[in-house]
Amino acid sequence: MKDQRGKILLVWDIDDVLNRFMLLCCKHFRSSRSVVYEALTENPPYPLLGISREEYLAVLDSCREELYKQPPRPEILRFFEDCGERFDHMVLSAVPMRFAPASAQWVLHCFGQWIQSCIFIPSARPDYRLKSQRFKTKGEVMASLGKSAWLIDDSPHNVEEVRKHGGNALLFPAPWNSAKDIPVDDFLQQLKDLEL
Repeated sequence: MKDQRGKILLVWDIDDVLNRFMLLCCKHFRSSRSVVYEALTENPPYPLLGISREEYLAVLDSCREELYKQPPRPEILRFFEDCGERFDHMVLSAVPMRFAPASAQWVLHCFGQWIQSCIFIPSARPDYRLKSQRFKTKGEVMASLGKSAWLIDDSPHNVEEVRKHGGNALLFPAPWNSAKDIPVDDFLQQLKDLEL
């Protein structure tokens, strides 16, 4: 369904959709454990890694500075260059608040011709306390955006939650979800077909 202007709103998750965050982090886990990105059957994978949630989050946070120096996924950038103007776009991501500015800057640097709106659902960290928060889940955000919006996310939990709220969501291919065998280019063709 298109909005009154005739466009579908694509709502992009950032980590592991627009970029390859977990692939980058696996290189850091490899220094102490044997971790193969393609073999990750769940995300977060800290039980597979044999580490605590806190240790896992510390590694993620330590990788973010390097992440924001990396280019986006080439297939995604090609999609935007080829047909990005056919849709409206925004990002919806869960990151620790201290990284939200750098994450937004990365999005605007890489995709600013198409994406100018960023919404963050803060990922909890013990050193940062929120004093006000309008949205606590991606499902709540998507419910407020209406029927012309489609979330693109690698998390089965987020996709299911959006659908429970009556919204539209597509599961982006990743080793830890049921779309893992779909080539990214085939998935992007599904997005192109949304507007037909």
